[in-house]
Formats: sequence, structure tokens, C-alpha cells
Amino acid sequence: MSTAAVDARLSLVPADPGPEIVTVSEVMLDAIADADRYAVRGLPILLVGETGTGKDLLARRIHARSNRRGALIAVNCAELRPEQAANLLFGHKRGAFTGATESTEGFVRRSSRGTLFLDEVTSLPFETQPTLLRVLETGEVTPFGDDRVLRVDLRVVAAAQPSIRQMLLSGEARMDLYERLAVSTVVLPSLRERPDDIWPLATNFARQHGARLLHATATALLDYHWPGNVRELKSVIQRAVAHAAEGCIGGVEIARAMQPRLALPDDTEGNERRERHRLRELCIETAGDWRRLVELTRVSRSTLYRQLRDHGLSLRQFRHS
Repeated sequence: MSTAAVDARLSLVPADPGPEIVTVSEVMLDAIADADRYAVRGLPILLVGETGTGKDLLARRIHARSNRRGALIAVNCAELRPEQAANLLFGHKRGAFTGATESTEGFVRRSSRGTLFLDEVTSLPFETQPTLLRVLETGEVTPFGDDRVLRVDLRVVAAAQPSIRQMLLSGEARMDLYERLAVSTVVLPSLRERPDDIWPLATNFARQHGARLLHATATALLDYHWPGNVRELKSVIQRAVAHAAEGCIGGVEIARAMQPRLALPDDTEGNERRERHRLRELCIETAGDWRRLVELTRVSRSTLYRQLRDHGLSLRQFRHS
């Protein structure tokens, strides 16, 4: 990248899309404008974007601008175990089962007149999805062990990764629930699609830690493809701050911070699982195009195929028919 191109990007002044969201990118500003427009309507909203693109921040912004007086209740569906999901979402009556010494409202009732944010909604246990769909359609919930039908003023904001399209086609996600959640849809761009935001975001993260980025870091930051998006950029800056002398982050500190971190010996299985998930998401995003995958992963073609083989993945299964 030329010095002139770098200077052009560094000269950009962030617009004001609202608290906590830093952007000068037209595509991101368009997404925020869509979210603001939908916020006041009270209809369900589906946020679609890769991991680390800021879906949680946008959900909080939607709630703040919705004029709903209740609380924002955020639920990570990937953390809901099948045997607990219904109880946590819909609540139970005292004495409904052994150990139920008190009645609980559940996340749905707690978010009444507010916003229920369902992050990673495609991870919601399949057996729980029909009940959620019924609550969305009727505005009524029946806690476990209770014979009362309770009204709720429910507004749902859900978040999913772009792989939701493939999951719908394969039957891994329910089309009827998707249609109910996606009355309004906002697609969040990846950081690769909003490169003008890399420098403003990086300088903002550094400033939060009382540090500053030197001009020498610009090329490395702007040329990297950021598969982990804004979350990865934030982590890199945090690591660079730890290595910086007197709060000045230069090229050496950024280079060290961008090096792959070593897997912990006792977390080999977890890292393998996360790496397989990352590769699968990239395969879905690229529709099995090895050229795009090589560009995104920055490895050779032979290395890419070896990694896919090691994780039991084949590009053929991701190519559109």
C-alpha cells in the first residue's frame, strides 16, 4: 500500500453513529441507519454478521432507541443446554419439579416491555424452538408446571452468523422461526468490507488503554484481513499495549501482537473444535472456493487442503449446486 493511500485512510474523521460504535464506513453507516429505522417499530429484528462484527453493540443501540421501558435481557443461546433451555427462557412454577423451591419468571417474562436479545440464535436447542415460535406469534407464555397463560409484551432482537442461510437449506434451522425473527433484517459487514474503519477503531482501542498508535503501524493493520473482525482487532491492540513502552505502540509491538498465540496444553480439544468451526464458517462464506480461502487464511493451497482434511472437511460439501 502506498504512503498516499495510508495517509488518505488516516485522515478520515469518524462520523457519529452513536455511542460505542466507531465507524466512517458507508456500508456500516447504512447498517446502523437500518437498525435505527427498525428500532422504533417494535418488530423482531435479525442481525446477521460474522463473529466479532458488533452484533451485541447494535442490539444494545436498538434497545436504547426503541423507547421501550423494560430491560434488555441478553441470552447467548450457545450456552443454553437442552435440558435447561425451556426453564431458563419460559420459567417455572414453585414445586413444578424436585428442587423448584421458588417460582422463576424466565428470560421471556423478564424482558417484557423491554428487549430480548438472542445471540447465536441458531444454537438454540431444536426442541425449544417451537415454544419460542408460539410465544412470538401469540405473545403468551406458560411457565413449566403452571396452568396459567401469561401475556408478555415481547420484542426480540436475534443474532446469527451468515451460515444461517446454509443451515436453513440443510434443515438445521427452522424456517418458520427464521421467518418470524427476520421480519426486519440488518446485515453487518465484516471488517474486510469496511477497511476505512480499521484505523479509527485501532486508535480508539489504544486510547481506551491510555496508549497511542504510531504511524508505522498503519500498513500492517490496514493490510491484514482480520478474520476475527473488530473483536480480533481489539485483542491485538490490547496485546500490543502490554508490550508498548510508555504507551507508544509501534511496528514491533503490533507485529508481536499479531503473531498467532500458542494453544494452551490443557485446551487442545477446545482449540481444535474452535479451529474446525472457524474453517467451516470460512468454507460456507466462500461457498467452497479454494482461491478465496487461500486469500482469507493466508496459507498455501496444499496447507489449506491439509487443514481441511485434518478437520474432516471437504470443499465439495460447501459448493452451491
